[in-house]
Amino acid sequence: MRALKILAVLMCISFILISFANKGAAKEKVIAGVQVIMLHHATGIRPNTLTVNRGTTVIWINETMSPATIKFTDQKITTACENPVHFVKDVDGSFMSDHIPFGSVASLCFVEKGTYKYTATCETRMVTEVQKGKIETGKTFEGTIIVE
Repeated sequence: MRALKILAVLMCISFILISFANKGAAKEKVIAGVQVIMLHHATGIRPNTLTVNRGTTVIWINETMSPATIKFTDQKITTACENPVHFVKDVDGSFMSDHIPFGSVASLCFVEKGTYKYTATCETRMVTEVQKGKIETGKTFEGTIIVE
């Protein structure tokens, strides 16, 4: 009798563990890797057109010597993988970046197919030129991410 009780308890525990394991499985979750885009004040966006697979996380590195922002212009992004960095949703529910400090990164995982045009804007900055201050105006660059 005791053996039957132990067997019944083990079967219940196994059933519970299998149920929780299946609930946590994300069958449609696709992780396709990482691609890097450089933002530079003089050379702009490198590469300015990037083709990726669904599930790819794109990382922008800000080398503009000033804070930068990224905004998608045509097709908006409303769905992304978990934990985007330096991206927030605007009032329309579309992702856009907040200020990305110089030397920092922003990242967003693309889950929907499409062509996403965006602008990267670096702010006006002060630069030195032989002990004299010089103001260099901000610049806006255009880029495209194609998700297949």
